[in-house]
Amino acid sequence: MQKLLQRVYDGLDEVWDGNNYRGVLNDDAQDAEGDIRNILEEVEQAVVWEDLDQDLGELPDDQLWPEGKFLSDAANAFDKAAQDSGEYIPEDVGEWIIKHFVWKWENGKKIPSWVEGELLASGDISTRDSD
Repeated sequence: MQKLLQRVYDGLDEVWDGNNYRGVLNDDAQDAEGDIRNILEEVEQAVVWEDLDQDLGELPDDQLWPEGKFLSDAANAFDKAAQDSGEYIPEDVGEWIIKHFVWKWENGKKIPSWVEGELLASGDISTRDSD
């Protein structure tokens, strides 16, 4: 793929059309561009979980971070479920889960006691937050 991209780059020229400069590809660059398009059309389209607030935010708290599970286990379970479905999560699920529960805590929402204990122990929330 890198060689094809290099051919496109090498075959690009700027031409003044009387009003603006336009990018024009020579024949070799146009052929390389066609090869790139063919390769990309063959690539399976992946489903991407772009908005974890939407994709995970509606789940009950005990499904986001089940009692008795490490945060890493909960995050890995979501990553594995996505991967098994041929889907992709571009951000760190564990960080998102922490931010989700910190936001709930800071906004006076109830969070499970085991989550509260872990967030207190990690310093992500403090007892002063509840005052």
